[in-house]
Amino acid sequence: MFKDVTCGGATTRSLWTEQGPAAPQVDALTKDTDLVTVTLSGNDLGFSEVLTTCVLAGPAAKERIPCHDHLLNSGKNLDADFAKLSTRVPDMLTDIKRRSPEAHVVVLGYPNPFPADGSTCGSSVPLAKGDVAWLNQTTNRLNLLLGRAAYTKQAEFVDISSLFRGKDMCQPPSRKRSEWNCPT
Repeated sequence: MFKDVTCGGATTRSLWTEQGPAAPQVDALTKDTDLVTVTLSGNDLGFSEVLTTCVLAGPAAKERIPCHDHLLNSGKNLDADFAKLSTRVPDMLTDIKRRSPEAHVVVLGYPNPFPADGSTCGSSVPLAKGDVAWLNQTTNRLNLLLGRAAYTKQAEFVDISSLFRGKDMCQPPSRKRSEWNCPT
């Protein structure tokens, strides 16, 4: 039997707490569960808010890192958020294994559409060049954290970050389409 308890906007806390009318996600786990897939932690970092801030801040300062600077000045502390995740993700995996000891647990990483160097981004990308590189590093950092947690808790980590390599958001539209075999 397949049971989907995914929930948009979920954080690692959503595993154990109600999210609106949705029951805690761990309530779906049983001793008979044989597969658990996990895609959590980006919302713990407030990634959608971070990206929105980057888009709003980017056009004014293409050569700097205004998003990063704005987040620091606003009191957002990604290092503290990452520190919390470095304990929450392993705790989450431990609890999943405790509730479903025979389950194969798969932790899915995040795609990384940001190139390592923002200098290739044209005017159609509404991000500062420095923020593009910073977002790349932040996404890689999150995937590294997830991969380490999965490894230490005997779960499988599926790294999908490389799917955008050579097809990132700063590539010309014609190259992105041809690389993905999309009709032009």
